[in-house]
Amino acid sequence: MSYCADCGLELAAGTEACEQCGRPVEHEAAPEGGYYRKEGYSKGFLQHDGRTYSVSAFAFAVLALVAFPPLFALAAVALGYMGYRRGDVQLGMMAMAVGVIFGVVGMLLGVLVWNI
Repeated sequence: MSYCADCGLELAAGTEACEQCGRPVEHEAAPEGGYYRKEGYSKGFLQHDGRTYSVSAFAFAVLALVAFPPLFALAAVALGYMGYRRGDVQLGMMAMAVGVIFGVVGMLLGVLVWNI
């Protein structure tokens, strides 16, 4: 299975040009085992790949420690999941776990601070 390097559309086997944007397809062989990570595709200014979402999830997880833990922890988990779905499997799963843990710790810290 391949994807257009320009617009990211999933291409059928043997396609010579993308049906959406018309870019010629560059055929590449998959490594041993037949699985490879789909690289991010560029669309204008933003780079769309899983690593961006996963790293952003860690930033939101840290924010969950100090302010509005449920909101920022939920954002961290959502961004981690988006990173996971876009190919950054390991870091995405780790970001989701850290988001949940930091959300719980942030709520406990909030309870401790407000009850002192």
